Amino acid sequence: MYWVFSNLLANAFFHLDAPLVRVTGADVPTPYAFNLEEISFPKTHNIVEAVKLAVKWYINMNIYNKKKKGS
Repeated sequence: MYWVFSNLLANAFFHLDAPLVRVTGADVPTPYAFNLEEISFPKTHNIVEAVKLAVKWYINMNIYNKKKKGS
């Protein structure tokens, strides 16, 4: 999945409106026990928070650019 991130960064960097946000699991080896494995991978709320962060950044940049143009 890392290749998607790197391809976007390499080929579409100047077309992006917001920075790329990585959503990854915990920085640990994948555990064998199911209960530990379950908490080591990203959950839906991690993805939602990453999307909110990107949208927030995009909105803030648009507000900044509008103020800058108005000056």
